[in-house]
Amino acid sequence: MPAKHAENGLRKKIRSPERYQRFSKEWNQAVNVRSIHAKTFKDLAFQFGASVSTVIRRFDAVAKKELQGHPELPKVIAIDE
Repeated sequence: MPAKHAENGLRKKIRSPERYQRFSKEWNQAVNVRSIHAKTFKDLAFQFGASVSTVIRRFDAVAKKELQGHPELPKVIAIDE
């Protein structure tokens, strides 16, 4: 019986990706945080074993969330003579 109890405990700790999601939530969170501070998308993609386009899509999603609710900047800030 103890083996079965331990087996059930392990199953609960492992999170599998949700439907149609290739990477886990933890992986996505790590990429989101590091994409803000990384030098290049290529380096970050290499570190996480993903494509550059995947990392860029994750960064774009984070940037879009951060920019929501902020007013747009005017087209012209100042005119110098």
